[in-house]
Amino acid sequence: MLAGVNDSIETAHILGKLLQNRSVHVNLIPYNTTDVGAQFHSPSPEDIRAFHAVLRDPYNLKATIRENHGTDIDGACGQLALKSKPDGSGVQRDIEDLGPRRTKSPRKNKNPSSSDSEISDVSPVGASTAGSWLDRANAFIDDHQQTIALALFSASVAVLAIGLARRGRAHAN
Repeated sequence: MLAGVNDSIETAHILGKLLQNRSVHVNLIPYNTTDVGAQFHSPSPEDIRAFHAVLRDPYNLKATIRENHGTDIDGACGQLALKSKPDGSGVQRDIEDLGPRRTKSPRKNKNPSSSDSEISDVSPVGASTAGSWLDRANAFIDDHQQTIALALFSASVAVLAIGLARRGRAHAN
C-alpha cells in the first residue's frame, strides 16, 4: 500500500465491490519506505486499519494486514539499498549495484576449443557510457516513478478483474 496512491477509503470500496462474493484473500502490504530517491511512503497504521475495515465489514472479504519486520534497520523487503556509492558521490543505488555484472558475448562458432569465452566482459553495474540507453531508461524511471507505479497497480487490478470475470463465466456455464 502506498500513502496517497492506493490507500484511500474510496479505493477500499472499489476493491471491495470488485472482489465481493468472490473466494479471495486480500493481503494489505504496506510499502517499506526507503530513502533511495523514492517519493512513496507507507500509509499510517490508522489508514491501513480503516482500509482493512472497509474490506471486512461491508464486503465480507478476508483480508490480512501484513506486518513489516526489519524496517528499523532498513532490512525489510525492498529496503536493502546503499545509502551512497562507494566513491562517496552520495548517489543512492540498489545493493545489486555493488557487484560486477557479467555480460555474454555472441558466439561465432560452437567449437569448445575456441578462444572466445562465454563471459567476455566483467564490469561494474552502471559503468555504461554517458548517454547510453540504460542511463536514459534509468533517468526516465527516476523521473516518473509515481506514474509508473500507478500504471502497474492499475494494470494488476485490470488483470485481476479480467481473471475474475472469466472465472465467473466459467462457473456459470
